[in-house]
Amino acid sequence: MIPSFDTSMRDGKRYKPKIQIIEVKDRMNRRDTPIARLMVERVETPHYYFDGNKTAIEYVLLDLVYEYLTDDPRPMPFNRYSFHAKFRAGWKDAGSIDLTGGFVVVDPSSMHGQRIGTYLFNEVIDWAKQWPDAVITPIKLVETDQVNKIRRNHFYARFGFSFDFKDDDCQVGVSRHLHVRDLNLVDSWQKNITEINVQEFLMREVFDHKRIKDEIDRIACVNKSVWTENEWHYQNPIQFMFKTLYKRYFLIWCAYSVFGLLVFLVGRDILKKLST
Repeated sequence: MIPSFDTSMRDGKRYKPKIQIIEVKDRMNRRDTPIARLMVERVETPHYYFDGNKTAIEYVLLDLVYEYLTDDPRPMPFNRYSFHAKFRAGWKDAGSIDLTGGFVVVDPSSMHGQRIGTYLFNEVIDWAKQWPDAVITPIKLVETDQVNKIRRNHFYARFGFSFDFKDDDCQVGVSRHLHVRDLNLVDSWQKNITEINVQEFLMREVFDHKRIKDEIDRIACVNKSVWTENEWHYQNPIQFMFKTLYKRYFLIWCAYSVFGLLVFLVGRDILKKLST
């Protein structure tokens, strides 16, 4: 399997592929077809330094890039978005982690409430779990409308964040001191989001393409046959008329013929008996 799509086991743990597809169904009607498909790529970039004795990690960047797949073949750069996270090693401690730049935003706004943000942020938290003792860079909350406030605060609470709010309405605040080990992984996204291996997705698309092509070829063959027959009808109207009459009234003619033959035979027998 291509390395970017590999899901092999390493160190007793199954790692997700570098690139994969997610299908998103409407959370209110999960039986419908997907409302969106996203290609998600995880790009982890470590940076090292040499302290005179050995090479050590200075910081590690995570770019979680996602792009909406559409039926438009043209390049659409505005369909591409990303989450960012950064682990910075400490000199005398376990280091710190900045999750998505201190805030979480899912674009476009039409996809809000479909658990895409939950899925992506869960991926970031899962990545950060490799440094359990690292300190989380505080997340700052800004003022927003009432609906978004409730959704936002509930979102962070599920992952284990708690905040010191500066107002009674819990609008503005800063997350409390936390380590990565204090955070939770959330799986509620599985209710309407499905992860699909890219190779399996492409094979499925190729199969569907072939099935549709075969159906188009079959319909084209039928249309050609119908067109050929109609052309013959146009060029041979008299033959077409008799052919149509034959097809339409042949069984009726046969029935009347059989009936007439039976009447003839029965009538002949009756006449013979009367004559004797």
